[in-house]
Amino acid sequence: MKCPKCKHGELIEKRSIPKRDVGALLGLPAVLLIDAPGLQCDKCGEIITPGDVLEHVIRSLAAAMARVSELGPYEARFLRKTLDLTQSELAEKLNISRATVARWEDREQDGGGLKGADSYALRALVGTHFLGTWPKTAESIFSSLKETPKAFPPKPYQVSGAADCAATPA
Repeated sequence: MKCPKCKHGELIEKRSIPKRDVGALLGLPAVLLIDAPGLQCDKCGEIITPGDVLEHVIRSLAAAMARVSELGPYEARFLRKTLDLTQSELAEKLNISRATVARWEDREQDGGGLKGADSYALRALVGTHFLGTWPKTAESIFSSLKETPKAFPPKPYQVSGAADCAATPA
């Protein structure tokens, strides 16, 4: 397969690429993917992250975010997109206005993000979303909803390996 960047090199399958930032692919400021498989161009060094690896990263990050009480604007938007919902659809599911969802996701506005009952509702919805396909992830999220809420540690997010892709803050 030809490299999409340089158009000359061949993409070589690598079992473990030491470190790369996939945050831009996910709409987050920084997500460090460490020791995960990928494709690398033999000429320019461009790295391509396969879709199945990104799926593990998305699930791991969503599960990690759903375990904390206060979500920032980036996290609120990421979780909504993980649920594959528009702002209007999420608002309808949570019985709130679309303007409220937009405010959660507004990085420019003071008070963007969410906490309290709003955060709980979104996190519970994420748990429900994973019930059919990733039941252990859903169980973990529902267990965390019963515990004392945690604040999310500083970024960047860090996801290690491809086998389990367990997300932990750096």
